[in-house]
Amino acid sequence: MKKLEKPIGLYILTFVDFVGFGILQFFKTIQDARTSNEEISFIIVFITLFLCLFTAASAIWAFLGDNSGRYALLIFITLNILWLYGNLLIFIINEGFQSKSNIEYIIALGKGICGLGANFWYLLKDDVVDYFNQQSRIK
Repeated sequence: MKKLEKPIGLYILTFVDFVGFGILQFFKTIQDARTSNEEISFIIVFITLFLCLFTAASAIWAFLGDNSGRYALLIFITLNILWLYGNLLIFIINEGFQSKSNIEYIIALGKGICGLGANFWYLLKDDVVDYFNQQSRIK
């Protein structure tokens, strides 16, 4: 059987997930918590930071070729985006649309839809699944 090389898209997906849903979201959460006029629950901030860190870590784990890392990335990116949408919905219900510009809502919604769609589409493609299965058999 021919050895499959690491798909190029895995480099791109890892970078986007690590930076976009991990590092940048982590620092944005800290900035939002520090600059908020309202008191924010420690548990909410902790869960958000936890999901950011675990999304970034699972992106690296999947990049290393481990099939379990691929599943972890799919789980954590899904939880991360659902948490993002839940927080956004609660924010809109409590604050209304006047507290932020509508473009920020559209960007947050688009980021989640595109991120979740791209991850599931790419990580469940046959050639990518074959690569991960091959890597699991080697180890």
